[in-house]
Amino acid sequence: MREKPAGATPMAETMLDPGHVGSEGRSWKTIRRVLQTHCYTTIVVPTKGGKTYRLRRAVEPEELQKTIYEKLGIA
Repeated sequence: MREKPAGATPMAETMLDPGHVGSEGRSWKTIRRVLQTHCYTTIVVPTKGGKTYRLRRAVEPEELQKTIYEKLGIA
């Protein structure tokens, strides 16, 4: 039996079904590992008035990350 996160929802349990994400299914450990490589970048913009703005943006996810996000309803 695959491990489930504490308080797993029906959607979370479905994610662990074989064939749901990819052809062989994925454990939560694998899903976390794949998603933690999705990077963000912060752009620091100083103004003449002395203020600093920090713009944080996500980098385009890889195809597997996109698939996982879609299955989780996050995309």
